[in-house]
Amino acid sequence: MLDAVQIFTKGGFILFSWSLGLAALKGNPVDALIRTCLLEERGGQTEFAFTSGSTAYTLKWTFHNELGLVFVAVYQRILALTYVDALLEGAKDAFSARYYKPKQMQYPEFEDEFQRMMRTAEASAQAQRAPKAAPKAFDAAKKAAKRNDASGKAQSTADDDA
Repeated sequence: MLDAVQIFTKGGFILFSWSLGLAALKGNPVDALIRTCLLEERGGQTEFAFTSGSTAYTLKWTFHNELGLVFVAVYQRILALTYVDALLEGAKDAFSARYYKPKQMQYPEFEDEFQRMMRTAEASAQAQRAPKAAPKAFDAAKKAAKRNDASGKAQSTADDDA
């Protein structure tokens, strides 16, 4: 599960911030991302590993270059969240198309939309991870009717004789 999501301008204004519960992130991983990757304009990277004491985070981000916006997701490094990239792209599309106004500095109305998108993405990822139907036991398979006898020859059935 995500620990935090932030949307901010390339100038540094935080437009939207969401975090899981009341606990703050330990060690300011978003600030480290900005200093280490974004200010140095490492264009090819979209993932950043941050460690502070015993806490380790993975940060993923995407840009909306035309509007000068940065979308960042933070989650614990031990988790393998497959839906984060799609969630960031969906948030970028929804936020820029329906909510963003250049003079506005806060977007509390985006929180409901974001949480709906996050629940949908998590449910989709959960469905993909869900185990498929268990394979049939050999006795339940059609081939079980034609078991080999001890000599290795297939037993003949009424269907084979006809």
